[in-house]
Amino acid sequence: MKKINLTFAFVLALIILHSCKKDPKPQDEPNNDLELITTVELNFEDTLNGTKSKFIFKDLDGEGGNAPSSFDTIKLESNKVYKCSIKLYDETKSPKKNVGEEVLKEADEHLFVFESNSSGLIFTIKDKDKNNLPLGLESLWKTGAANKNTVNIKLKHQTDGIKDGTPNKGESDIDLNFQININ
Repeated sequence: MKKINLTFAFVLALIILHSCKKDPKPQDEPNNDLELITTVELNFEDTLNGTKSKFIFKDLDGEGGNAPSSFDTIKLESNKVYKCSIKLYDETKSPKKNVGEEVLKEADEHLFVFESNSSGLIFTIKDKDKNNLPLGLESLWKTGAANKNTVNIKLKHQTDGIKDGTPNKGESDIDLNFQININ
């Protein structure tokens, strides 16, 4: 009788332990973790003459650790309008992962925020998510008078329906202060 009770208790314990395990996350469920972004490319095109320029931030070991291997100063001409497209990569992967595709796919959970105390610099986000809220992978930058300053670029991760087009919600996937020279 003791042997049967001991066997029953063992089997019952196995059933309880197995039933308490969390089910693995389905493969098609979105991952709401912050994105690892090691490289940011800012691609500018002058809307009048089509001149193109690219400025890069690259920190291959991610936040902390070693200093960025590339942190370009943005150089634009005064009193012009530029199309800006942003490309994002995770270069800890081989081949490098295009994180911009993931951000676009999850556009309703992301928002680029552009801020500068540079006089006359105006940002207009051109792309939208499925809810008609701004995304920011594509924007227009209108420059004012010549000056030197900084531009802060943040990619806000706004999951669980908190995205409402405002920059004060969510965590930042990136938060970079580029030097900008407007000549």
